[in-house]
Amino acid sequence: MKRIQGQTERFQRLAKQVLFWITCARRPLTALELRHALAVEVGDSELDEENLVEIEEMVSACAGLVTFDGKRDIVRFIHYTTQEYFEQTQETWFPEAERDIAATCVAYLSFDTFATGFCPTDEEFEARLQLHPLYDYAARNWGHHARAALPMAQLVVDFLESAAKVSGSSQAMMAFRDLSGYSQRVPRQMTGMHLAAYFGLEEAMIALLRNGHDPNAKDTYDRSPLSWAADKGHELVARLLVEKGADVESKDAKDGRTPLLWAAGKGHESVVRLLLATDGVDPDSKDRKDRTPLSKAAGKGHESVVRLLLATDGVDPDYKDTKGRTPLSRAAGKGHEAVVRLLLAADGVDPDSRDTKGRTPLSRAAGKGHAAVVRLLLAADGVDPNSKDTEWGRTPLSRAAEKGHEAVVKLLQSNRVLSS
Repeated sequence: MKRIQGQTERFQRLAKQVLFWITCARRPLTALELRHALAVEVGDSELDEENLVEIEEMVSACAGLVTFDGKRDIVRFIHYTTQEYFEQTQETWFPEAERDIAATCVAYLSFDTFATGFCPTDEEFEARLQLHPLYDYAARNWGHHARAALPMAQLVVDFLESAAKVSGSSQAMMAFRDLSGYSQRVPRQMTGMHLAAYFGLEEAMIALLRNGHDPNAKDTYDRSPLSWAADKGHELVARLLVEKGADVESKDAKDGRTPLLWAAGKGHESVVRLLLATDGVDPDSKDRKDRTPLSKAAGKGHESVVRLLLATDGVDPDYKDTKGRTPLSRAAGKGHEAVVRLLLAADGVDPDSRDTKGRTPLSRAAGKGHAAVVRLLLAADGVDPNSKDTEWGRTPLSRAAEKGHEAVVKLLQSNRVLSS
C-alpha cells in the first residue's frame, strides 16, 4: 500500500478502485465487468468507452496485490490473505467503498440506453447484457450496496422514480437463465416502491412515500411493496408501509401468500411480530394450498416464529393443508427437532394425524431418517408406531428400512419389543 501511495494521483485512484471493487463486490466480477465499473462517471448519460482501463494497467497500478486469473476471467487478489486483510481494514482504506459502488451501479442502470425499459424477448434481453456487461451485476446488487451506504443519495431516488429504468433493471434482477422465455417469466410493472422494499432502503422509501408513490402498487404477480419487504425481512421498511396504509392482507397471484405468510416462511421474526400486532392481519391466513403461517414456519424449522405463532390467538396449531398435512407433519418430515418438540407440547395437536395418503408425522420422519424426531414421536401419547398408510399399506419401519436408515430402524424395532 505504501508503494501504491507513492504513485501518481491517477494510479493511486485506479489502484484503490480496483482494490475496493474486488474487496466489496458481492461476487467476483469478470474482467469486462470490472473495466466497465471503473469507466463509469456518475452523472453521465452513457458510458464513455475512452474511460475503459486495460487489465494490465489495473494489475500494474495495484503493485503486486492483484493478478489476472485467465481461467476464471477475473482480476483477483494474489493470495486469499490479502482479501482477508482488506475485509478487516475496509473502513481504514476504503471508507466510502459501498457508497461509491452503489453510485456506480445506479449511474449505470440510469444510462439513457435503458430508457426503453423491459425487453420483450430473450434475444433482446441477452443483447442488452452482452452490450452492457455491468448491467447484470448492477441490477442484482445495487440495493445491497446502497443499504450499506448512508446517507441515501438523490441519485437513487431519481432512478427509482424512472418507471422504464426500474422496469428494465427489475427484469435483470429477477431473470435466471433456465427455460426458453426465461426473461419473460418475471414480474412486470415493478415500481421504485417495489425495489426499495426488496432491498430494504428505508430512506428511499420515505422519499418515495413523501413524493406520493402508492404503497399498494402491484406488479403483474400481484405482489405489493409490503409483500417484498416481508419476504426479505426488512422490518423498518415494512413498518413504514404499514403506517402508510399498505394492505396487510393482500395476496400474490401465484401462491396466494399474504405478507405474513412470506415473513413466516422465511423466518423473519421481527416482521412477523410487527404484522401480528397490526389491525386487520389474519394470523391463520391460508395460501392456495391451505398452508398457514405456522405451517410454513414449521416446515422450514423457524423455531422462534413457530413459538410466536403458537402464542397468538386465532392460530390453529393442527390445521391441515390441501394434502392433509399439519404443521407437525411438515416439521417432522424435515427433521426440525426443536419445532416438533414445541408442537407436541401445544394444546390441540394430534401427534398421530394422517394426511391424504394416510401418512403420520412418524411415517414422514422415519422415511427421511430423522432419528431424533422419531424418538420424540415414539415418546408421545397416542402415536401408533405400526400405523399403515393408505397408499401402499406401509409402516414407518418399512419406510426406514427401504431407505437404509439404520438408527431409525433400531429405534422402531426397540419400541416394538417394548410395546409387546
